[in-house]
Amino acid sequence: MSTIAAKKLNLPLPHDMHDAIFAESRRLGVSAARLVRTVLEDWLGERRRELRREEVRRFALEELGDTIEDYCMNKAMDEGCETPLLTREEALRLLDD
Repeated sequence: MSTIAAKKLNLPLPHDMHDAIFAESRRLGVSAARLVRTVLEDWLGERRRELRREEVRRFALEELGDTIEDYCMNKAMDEGCETPLLTREEALRLLDD
């Protein structure tokens, strides 16, 4: 039988939480330590997944921002190529208006 290296954690709890943990552990037929360990493992796993989703979301937004910027720049360049250039006089008149 292999043993898993473990460390103990002394965690003061409010009386009502302590009582609720022990009541639930009796109801489930598991030790209070196993119940708390399972709850913490589940919470930590969800927290890791949440942080990973946030990391992916940030990366996607950065990539999307670059893609939108590239699209807008290309669109402006295309429009610039299709738009006739103004003469110096036309440009000065446009600026004066």
